[in-house]
Amino acid sequence: MDQMIRMMDVGGVDQLEVVSCEPQAPGAGEVRIRHEAIGVNFIDIYHRIGLYPLAQLPAVLGVEGAGVIEAVGEGVVDLAIGDRIAYAGAPVGAYAATRLLPRARAIPLPKDISLRVAAASMLRGLTAHMLLTRTYPVNAKSTILIHAAAGGLGAMLVRWAKHLGATVIGTTGSVEKGLIAKAYGADHVIVGRDSDIVSEIAALTDGRGVDFAIDGIGGGMLLKTLACVRPFGTVASIGQAAGPIPPISVEQLGPRRSLSFARPSVMAYSADPHTYLAASEALIAVMQAGVVAEIGGEYSLVEAARAHTDLEGGAHHRHPAADFLIIEEIWAIQANAQGNEGTKVGWSARTTVNQCVQGAVTAMPYAAPGPQDLDEKKSFKNRLDSTSELQNLRNPTRAPESYFRRKKAHLIGDQMGVFRYKSLTMSYFHTGIRTIIGAK
Repeated sequence: MDQMIRMMDVGGVDQLEVVSCEPQAPGAGEVRIRHEAIGVNFIDIYHRIGLYPLAQLPAVLGVEGAGVIEAVGEGVVDLAIGDRIAYAGAPVGAYAATRLLPRARAIPLPKDISLRVAAASMLRGLTAHMLLTRTYPVNAKSTILIHAAAGGLGAMLVRWAKHLGATVIGTTGSVEKGLIAKAYGADHVIVGRDSDIVSEIAALTDGRGVDFAIDGIGGGMLLKTLACVRPFGTVASIGQAAGPIPPISVEQLGPRRSLSFARPSVMAYSADPHTYLAASEALIAVMQAGVVAEIGGEYSLVEAARAHTDLEGGAHHRHPAADFLIIEEIWAIQANAQGNEGTKVGWSARTTVNQCVQGAVTAMPYAAPGPQDLDEKKSFKNRLDSTSELQNLRNPTRAPESYFRRKKAHLIGDQMGVFRYKSLTMSYFHTGIRTIIGAK
């Protein structure tokens, strides 16, 4: 006997009920898939709370998954039992051990893409394809703004945009997530929900503004986002994780700003068979190149309610690199031979290198730096370059054995400043609000 999660009515997670069920026989043009993994997305929550009403209730939620075909219906000749497939979009019904699926929705998976990764990447990948190719054609000359750049969709958007050669500016709500967005490939990260995003974007683009902005936060953020985009640029509103979006008047889009505004739906995008197939083929190709979504958490099927609760509360996120060192405006750090906290230059660290290696993550309250540190005419990297400690790192023969994890450290990156010794990597970047150094 299999199980499925049935939504009884619109409302909270208490409306999700675990039900036993038998596998169904596929009809003509259908396949039955046994899921290995099912994606959980905000659209599932929107279905549950009635923001995007379902046609009938009770219903089985879920719009993406991946698994193995265990039965095929009449007329299906190009897929066979045992084939690995993934899917996204309508019809809903993924929250089940097995489900029936129209053949046209089943996308064959190459062997080098895992079912788990595919289940997490299909809907987000189709969304990214919609945004970066249809809503606004992003290319190597584009500068784009991605809100919530450390989130599940954010990972896919940042990676795909960088794959296209774009300059990516991300926003995150915390320094820890800022470091995650940098790990995904963002060129610049603005940290803090109360940041002056408009001023930060102006500074990063020499007053021009970004070409394209993607806002899945909603609430009051959308109005700020409009002010971040250049004249004749494009803004896409794709969600409202922070709450309902206030009404926007035509005058807020133009004529002074002359903006294009889009409210695209991935469900509508993927409903067109030709678009779905072409977008899925493009997605498979970039997934093979490493453009994939992050798996933020894993749950058993019967824990669907907890998965919803965690997703709504933001507790699902898992760091892509296990160990981080979060430091405020620190220029260099030394550790003794045992990896414990040692001499520091600049602001003091709250997490020792030894703790960092063990997986500790510490976020620190922000303390304003001195006037000399606020001099934007001299970049943070230049300040680092001027320290004798960095000069020692540039020349491994001069680097004292106390640096980082015992012996020599190597400076391996110029643009952002990345230090590496064996498995320990330390990097820094300046967000305009604070500087983050991460170690993994």
